[in-house]
Amino acid sequence: MQKNEFIKQIRAKYKMSQKKFAEYLEVSKSLIEKVEMGKVPATPENKYVKAVCALEGLDNEIFKFDEITEEILKEYELTKFSKAFRKFLFFYYGDFWNEDIENEFYNKLLKTLEKYTDVEETETAIINIPYFKELREFVKYKKKYYKLNDINILYEIMIILTIKSFKLSNFTDNPKIYFDFIEKISQNEELFLKSLYQYGSLYYEDGFCIYTISFDKLKNDLIEIDKKGLSLTIENIKKIREKEKIIGLSSNKIILDLNKELIEKIITEAITDPKDKEICELLQYAPPAFKDKIIEKLKKFRDEVEDI
Repeated sequence: MQKNEFIKQIRAKYKMSQKKFAEYLEVSKSLIEKVEMGKVPATPENKYVKAVCALEGLDNEIFKFDEITEEILKEYELTKFSKAFRKFLFFYYGDFWNEDIENEFYNKLLKTLEKYTDVEETETAIINIPYFKELREFVKYKKKYYKLNDINILYEIMIILTIKSFKLSNFTDNPKIYFDFIEKISQNEELFLKSLYQYGSLYYEDGFCIYTISFDKLKNDLIEIDKKGLSLTIENIKKIREKEKIIGLSSNKIILDLNKELIEKIITEAITDPKDKEICELLQYAPPAFKDKIIEKLKKFRDEVEDI
């Protein structure tokens, strides 16, 4: 099947018009139309292609082929964890990866790791690692101390804890593997400390640091995610994203226990004017283009007031 027909078939599966699909995936209707007609090539870099791949759990590199066969489809289908993570990345950040996402995600990952680390001064100085070196070159180092599967599970745990709003079961068919791994590393603190080092997650204070890790807390947090988290649907990802924008969170902050009640409480306490509150509550339903117009208009009002 030709790739433009393949992508058109996916939209048909969801029984959505081009307009409705464009709103759902947050791409333009004209882009969908042009890709499906073959006027714009369906390349791995195409935003519509990325959105469909995030939706379907496919590696977007599948679109480097002119024809999509069953064999190619099987080869480029992602694992459950990768499907969940790429869905989160695209519908939260609008892309699979770029420098801004890397910076923000690294900060979230770092804050999550620091949550389980108590720091005290020690006579042993730790070499100051460049900010992103260990994260960017993670694959290069990870075979040095541990089994590949172990370090991948640890990495998955940290990713899950940075997007703690969502259910652990969305990331794996068997959450028990994470709990078993925590039990394992709790018997080998050296393994965990070396893992933290490899992530570039050491907490520095004048070049001195020491660690104690709360393995029970880490395990309990993962269990709680599975109990009370949200389903990792596109709708829920968008809701979390928009609520964070509304309440003005900086890119360096993370709400680890984000849920509807907490968000509403924050908005209620932060905004006192009833009309402002109603605007914030209704904005989550507005399409991106409409929000852009509102922002542009409000900035104009602000500039006029400041000039006066």
